[in-house]
Amino acid sequence: MRGIKYGVSPAFFISKFGENFTPKNVCDSLEVLRELGFTCFQGEIVFDGDIDMWLRTGAKQVRGAAEQQQLSMSQFVAHFMMEAFKDHESVLSPFGISEMEQVFEILDLLGANIPVTVPFGRFLGEISEQVFSDTVSKMQKIAAAAERKGLHLSVEIQPGAVAQGAEGILRFINAIGYQTGYNLDTGHAWASGHIVERFPELLGKAILGSHLCDNDGKTNLSLRPGKGSINFPLLFKELFRSGYQGSFDLEISCRSDEVEIEYSKGLEYIKGFIDEM
Repeated sequence: MRGIKYGVSPAFFISKFGENFTPKNVCDSLEVLRELGFTCFQGEIVFDGDIDMWLRTGAKQVRGAAEQQQLSMSQFVAHFMMEAFKDHESVLSPFGISEMEQVFEILDLLGANIPVTVPFGRFLGEISEQVFSDTVSKMQKIAAAAERKGLHLSVEIQPGAVAQGAEGILRFINAIGYQTGYNLDTGHAWASGHIVERFPELLGKAILGSHLCDNDGKTNLSLRPGKGSINFPLLFKELFRSGYQGSFDLEISCRSDEVEIEYSKGLEYIKGFIDEM
């Protein structure tokens, strides 16, 4: 079997340092991640005002620290892009297009050919076919720029977003084209009322990455796997069956003083099932 990679989502850094975490915060955390047993991590820009910081010095700093700790980056999340798709007015605006081209420049500096994830939050307004079409058109411009850089885009779907369920997500990424894929956030999918374990069967190799978290299937929380009701053993079985090649990245939101223990327990939990397979 191929070597399995285990990582953390940006929730690790947000839980530890808050939403204004910096590239230096990431660098200072990588030794801890390696000691906890992780082999990769995800980068993220939460606010578009932080793009310049990553371009000027941050990307090179993180690249150097990651090489020193022998850790790789599994995906890069453009969190600020939720503002570019929050309502129809935002979708029709140019915001996000040139900003994503800057993100692709950051990936060059990181030396990482990894998926760039665009999150979609709850849409404010009616989700009509026109809204869907306009969203696809804007994403196509971004995806075309990504393809020119040799990069893949990945979408992350929260409850109430423009696409819902595995079938809706598949329709969305197929409409965008340009080898656009999907980042499986188990907490978002489960809280949206969908059977998470069916996503690998329906989406197959379109799943490019993961945010592994848990909840009760009603509230959109990012709890440690095993603290909610998702059937992770079945999910992992279906992911392997689908040919999933990405890393298994934990997404746990917790207090700063709980970060290391929560992620350590989460890693132990998912590794226990995956090792058995």
